[in-house]
Amino acid sequence: MKYIKILVLLFVFFLYTQGIALANNVDEETKDLIKIQGVLEKAVFILNQIANQRILEQKFRESMDSRIVNKLVFWGHDKVLEKRHIDTVVVHSIYDALGMNPYDVDSVMYELAIYDVSSHYLISRNGVIYRLVRDNDLAWHAGRSQLFDGRTSVNKFSVGIELLHHEKEGANELQYQSLVDLIKYLQLEHEIKHITGHTNVSLTKKTDPWNFNWAKFNQMFNK
Repeated sequence: MKYIKILVLLFVFFLYTQGIALANNVDEETKDLIKIQGVLEKAVFILNQIANQRILEQKFRESMDSRIVNKLVFWGHDKVLEKRHIDTVVVHSIYDALGMNPYDVDSVMYELAIYDVSSHYLISRNGVIYRLVRDNDLAWHAGRSQLFDGRTSVNKFSVGIELLHHEKEGANELQYQSLVDLIKYLQLEHEIKHITGHTNVSLTKKTDPWNFNWAKFNQMFNK
């Protein structure tokens, strides 16, 4: 009977030790499963973030498509058939110096036609964005020009945006906001790396965009 009790105790001890070992194995497997679950949860979170970002970008693109007014011109640009690599935005200022109303869009476009030049976009005083030349076409907006990195003929790799205001004034709040929105819209289609003013690239001493507040623009753009 004594030996039976000893055997029973040994058997119970064996079961106990096996149970601990089994429990440890389960814990290790559980830990691995928890790690895997954590990785999967992070992956799902990132994918959801990407999907949500894509949805927001698509909504923004559709919103901008509806905001931009096409007033495509037949002058001041070259038609480009192959895909044009665009990495620069050049900001300009313009107003009608010949007519009675310096901020009349049609009068400004008439003046552009006289000089046979054009930017891709024009932003009016009330913030309306007009598309004058399609992005892929080469607009004649920068003239003789050189970017800070040494590249010349900036028209070849840039999009030009005109802000409609007098040289004694500056862009207003609506124009700043439309400019920010437009450039963010362009970033969805092009790898925009440089945003600069006409005066910074011109080799003919152009001074626009006049009275442009770059600190204000950068603050709005980086929100």
